[in-house]
Amino acid sequence: MPTSKWYQNIKLNWTVHIVDLIVVIIGVTVAFAITNEAENRKGQKEKVVILNAMLSEIDKDIDVFEFHQIPVNAKQVAHITRLIDLIDQSNASPDSIKYYFQLGIFPFRNWIITDITFESMKSSGKIDLIYSQELKNSIVQLYTSRLSQSNFIIDTSKDINTDFIDYLIEKVDFSNPETFLEVIHERKFNNLLTRWRNINEAKVSEFEENVDALKSTKALIEKDLSD
Repeated sequence: MPTSKWYQNIKLNWTVHIVDLIVVIIGVTVAFAITNEAENRKGQKEKVVILNAMLSEIDKDIDVFEFHQIPVNAKQVAHITRLIDLIDQSNASPDSIKYYFQLGIFPFRNWIITDITFESMKSSGKIDLIYSQELKNSIVQLYTSRLSQSNFIIDTSKDINTDFIDYLIEKVDFSNPETFLEVIHERKFNNLLTRWRNINEAKVSEFEENVDALKSTKALIEKDLSD
């Protein structure tokens, strides 16, 4: 009989320990779940703030590209093309040549995609707050490969323009306009002019692709925020 009582006591103690252990496990799990939920809510609030900031940058970029950069640079391409046509005409007015040269040769201030919010998000690791892989991929592509391609074309246009200006400084006596009319028939001048037109055409195409990418990313951000 004592043995049976001793066994019952041990069995009871183990039962109590097991119940206590289960209670502790449940308590830890609940506490972890509450903490995790709080962290998720905090992260989602941060994500909303970040994505709204990115939306503001995207809206500004779209406006600048659509209503300034694309039309202005397209007009410049038209001026350069007109200049090339005039140079090929033997009876072209010198004043017309000078006019279109002034309009076509001097570059306009370029605009690049604004990446302030993205760089902040990337450096702080907050990009992981975005759960949608489609949105994350779109953002990364926009602010890395697309931005890199735009920068390459803009840098190339600056290099060509610098070569052109250096060539003109070397060849043209700006106090004597006749020297300019002589230079425009040189092969190097025409090669530089053609390169200048081509890179500006590429720049317009690049800016149009930027707008498409910006609008696509904007739509995904708005969808994510509305879910």
